[in-house]
Amino acid sequence: MSQQRCAAHRAWLLVVSEDARREHTDGGPEMSGPPSSQEFF
Repeated sequence: MSQQRCAAHRAWLLVVSEDARREHTDGGPEMSGPPSSQEFF
């Protein structure tokens, strides 16, 4: 169970970082980290 969750977490982090990079290059709002990191953890 924990392994599956870890894999999902890593995939989620990849998606979030990918989104953050796109927003940053597009001149979107500044974010110091994932938007829902508090909810996720």
